[in-house]
Amino acid sequence: LTARVEELAGRLRHILASVYARIDYPDEELADLSDEEMHDLLTALRAETLALADTYRTGRATMEGINTVICGPANAGKSSLYNLLVGREAAIVTDVAGTTRDMLSETVALGKVTLRLTDTAGLRDTDDRVEQIGIARAREALSEAELVLAVVDGSSAATEEERDLLSTLRDRAGAVIVLLNKRDKGADAVWSNETEGIKNVRTISLKDEPDAALSEIRELVERLFTDGSIDLSTDAVVMNARQYSALCRATEMLSRAIDAIDLGVSADIYCTDAEEALGAYLALEGRDVGEAVVAEIFSSFCVGK
Repeated sequence: LTARVEELAGRLRHILASVYARIDYPDEELADLSDEEMHDLLTALRAETLALADTYRTGRATMEGINTVICGPANAGKSSLYNLLVGREAAIVTDVAGTTRDMLSETVALGKVTLRLTDTAGLRDTDDRVEQIGIARAREALSEAELVLAVVDGSSAATEEERDLLSTLRDRAGAVIVLLNKRDKGADAVWSNETEGIKNVRTISLKDEPDAALSEIRELVERLFTDGSIDLSTDAVVMNARQYSALCRATEMLSRAIDAIDLGVSADIYCTDAEEALGAYLALEGRDVGEAVVAEIFSSFCVGK
């Protein structure tokens, strides 16, 4: 990432140096970039900077992790899924509904991504006060999640609680995966209608085919949160919010400089926006814009002798 940002900054630094050298040393015979050439150079830089910033989606999913909530009705298989993802028996699994009363949380690796995983209490009507508190917490976690893994019993007709859950999930802005569990008991045909409008629906068996279920979930989550064309071992990838913010700032200021060129503003004016973009690049390395541009002028142009 450092090498890639330095390459972008170096190109912009050279553009700025060529303009400022011409302004500061008008008697020297220096090549003059036209506004059209400046427009093309800055446009190319903006496109490459935006593409680099877009890698944050993959980098964030890998390094910071995705806030993920497992939800669903009682006894649908949520705790079994949690244990499968965690890789150990972290949650109690029984045939008794309402076993999970509070939230269980753990950070786990799933293929190329990291999940900040939470298992929640089963959503149902209950008179148990302790379980009611767990269910309230589950609904709050559900509203804040970036990814929801909803587990339902796909072998029987949908309950009222399941219909209410699916209705809520349809209105969510974040990613949703509905897992129709208990395929080993047969799939109920009505679920094709119940899940209408939800893009990511999978029929699985956490009991008989856990490895197949894990593989299917991993592939789907990677597709939702990472760019398959990115090689994490070799490509430049933005890994944190500070880097992403700096690149967004650079993109914004390059856009302002390009717009100024389109409006016919003089080079010394629109280069102030480009200089702000260079500052955003150099902020990633802790360097100073003024010193960098001056050094570029004297290293690239025969001036001030």
